[in-house]
Amino acid sequence: MNYLGHFILSHPNQELVTGNFIGDFVKGNDYLNYPEGISRGIKMHRFIDEYTDTHESSMHCKSLLRPIVGKLSGVALDILYDHILANNFSNHATYSLTDFAGSCYTIISERKSYLPLKGRYVFYHMKKNNWLCRYDSAEGIQTTLRNMSRRIQFENNLLHSYNIYLEHKDFINLQFERFFASLRTEVRNRFYPDL
Repeated sequence: MNYLGHFILSHPNQELVTGNFIGDFVKGNDYLNYPEGISRGIKMHRFIDEYTDTHESSMHCKSLLRPIVGKLSGVALDILYDHILANNFSNHATYSLTDFAGSCYTIISERKSYLPLKGRYVFYHMKKNNWLCRYDSAEGIQTTLRNMSRRIQFENNLLHSYNIYLEHKDFINLQFERFFASLRTEVRNRFYPDL
């Protein structure tokens, strides 16, 4: 899952949203340097990444992507999963994608002091370019893939993953729904045990 997936699983808990956002920027045991709620969000981020990478549905989807995008199949799938989630947002939330994005941007803005330097840089661009809402369109997801491809230090075919998605759209969408239902249950059981 990319940012949208992490946020929908942690929203509206503000500390979990913040921790999920900075999860990629906090290494090793450094999560212990944060308040308990944000630290739990960082651990939640790590759990979501691990679960996504190893789930059977994700493995099936990555096997379709791997012949073209190689070792970046997991990166491609994270972005494609957010695209699917954005396109079916009303199936997973009771509010609009636009309202949800605005809420997430506000939550993180109010906790900017907890963001590592790289996280502040990423958040500035995320909010400025409204990444969360951009995931729902073909143009937006291709822009996301293109930008990610440019940041990678080696030549890659990441941009071609969208065409693979279109070719196998029904299958990948079905795998996403199976995966996401399972992930949501696991997250609820591990991080919201009192619900």
